[in-house]
Amino acid sequence: MRTSLRVRDVTVLAACVLGAACSSDAPVAPPDAPASAPAAAPVVEGDIPADSDIAGIADYLIGIIEHSGLTFVRNGAQHTAAEAAAHVRDKYEHFRSEIHTVEDFVAKSASKSLLSGQPYLVNLPDGTQQPLGEWLLERWSKARAERDAAGR
Repeated sequence: MRTSLRVRDVTVLAACVLGAACSSDAPVAPPDAPASAPAAAPVVEGDIPADSDIAGIADYLIGIIEHSGLTFVRNGAQHTAAEAAAHVRDKYEHFRSEIHTVEDFVAKSASKSLLSGQPYLVNLPDGTQQPLGEWLLERWSKARAERDAAGR
């Protein structure tokens, strides 16, 4: 059963999955704050999908990319969050019939270039890089834990 989340709940959850404060008592930046600031974590509208809702999970994770405000690296070139999300969305649509789990989604759509074999990377606010697939799986794990803890 899906339930609606309040915007504040989603904002706090997004802050948590992006590595900022996870307390619902933590201050949340206003919607017009810069997207790259950890306190201004993106609002990903909607519910955290059920584990069996692969299309919903794909949309949710693409939304995390799109609203992250981070820079992504594909084949050595830097891309905006919107560009990275569009690319992952295109790959998801291409491989949709082969994707049955969140791990399939990450492996087929968000882990590496089919042309070069190079991993997709995300430039984190602390100046480090992380493989996009690992970053997404961490976000999904935190989101699931938050959803399950809230009984949603």
